[in-house]
Amino acid sequence: VDGLWKIEDSGVRTVEAGYDRLIAVGDISWEDYEIVVPITVHALNPNGWRHPSGGPAVGLLVYWSGHTDYPRAGWQPKSGWLPLGAIGWYRWVNDSGVEQFQFLGSRNETLAKDTSGKKLEFNETYLFRMSVKSSGREQPIYKLKVWPEKDLEPENWDLVAEGYPDDPKSGSVLLLAHEADVTFGNIEVNSISE
Repeated sequence: VDGLWKIEDSGVRTVEAGYDRLIAVGDISWEDYEIVVPITVHALNPNGWRHPSGGPAVGLLVYWSGHTDYPRAGWQPKSGWLPLGAIGWYRWVNDSGVEQFQFLGSRNETLAKDTSGKKLEFNETYLFRMSVKSSGREQPIYKLKVWPEKDLEPENWDLVAEGYPDDPKSGSVLLLAHEADVTFGNIEVNSISE
């Protein structure tokens, strides 16, 4: 969707870190699924805290149906990002060391954030598992867990958040590298029915 990428033995990697480097996976009709992907952060763009970036981040976006005219109207190509389901990401909020896992929702606000102090290490591979379920629910539920690839998967989710009734009820997945040099490994997507 955006940015230059190169294929390496371990996956697909950003060629140049910058604003929203994105790869779309799936279809806008997808609903009730989870994705697992290995992610390795190599470095952050030193300019990633300047306006309008708001700090580097890496993660997944679910229920994506493409760029829109909101909140950026009249651009060609379109550059709005709302509506969306939710973004589950690790974000370096500012350059003074504040960093955390977060859910960013369809109203462009934080739905949930991790306060455990869990951190990502550079050049270490982590598995990101994110799920979204909207069928039979008024509001979608989003879940995220992240763990080192060398470890067993933890039982509990790091973040769980409920969306809004007007959130999208379907959409594809975006792999998101925002102002970061990142490698995404082999992706697994499965339908969920629980």
